[in-house]
Amino acid sequence: MAFSSLAQALIEVGKSVKKEIFQTLKNNQDDLDSRVTTFESLAKKVVVFDASIKNASSASTLTAFYAYRIPSAMTLIDAKVVAYTIGGRTGTLEVNVRKGTSSDQSTGVSVFTTRPSLDYGTASDFDESSNTVFDNNNKDLVEGNYLFFDVTSLPSPVLGAFLIYVIAEV
Repeated sequence: MAFSSLAQALIEVGKSVKKEIFQTLKNNQDDLDSRVTTFESLAKKVVVFDASIKNASSASTLTAFYAYRIPSAMTLIDAKVVAYTIGGRTGTLEVNVRKGTSSDQSTGVSVFTTRPSLDYGTASDFDESSNTVFDNNNKDLVEGNYLFFDVTSLPSPVLGAFLIYVIAEV
């Protein structure tokens, strides 16, 4: 359905009010409501973090290597770690996301009960984790919360690059 203008003949001064005027107004409002609902459903997801971590070879772990301040209330819904090339590496690539109420990066609680991870002994090139489980008590965020990103385990020998992806729903 699309917007319909009111016919000039229906709204001339001195004309009696007709049901047709109200029906047209109702149809226009219904159309607007359905368009807004469709638009809102498309705009619910927020990419919190989507980046390649490169040259991670000089660290065994990375604590609070990135912080993100939450702009509005949202709920974390997905997190993945993605391997680029395995290249004979062994061990586990694991990341953690901690939620804090201040910018103090030494604080915060994990948003996971099971952290996203990949076992490089069984993974293939370009695999992504599928084991993420969010902690129901910590996945809801409010404006002003902070998220801190940690890499808690890296495979060996040295790892060149990997991807971390975290999304939320408003």
